[in-house]
Amino acid sequence: PWRSVAGMRDRLIHHYWETEVDILWKTIKESIPQLKSIIKKMIENENM
Repeated sequence: PWRSVAGMRDRLIHHYWETEVDILWKTIKESIPQLKSIIKKMIENENM
């Protein structure tokens, strides 16, 4: 997922005027919760 995160960041920072709000909103509602879950699992595994 990191490549996708970096790609989204680059598009928002460097091409914000081309950002499609619908795609951004879908990412916020769907992809970020999934990413949060992945990160939580990674942290839990580090603390084992």
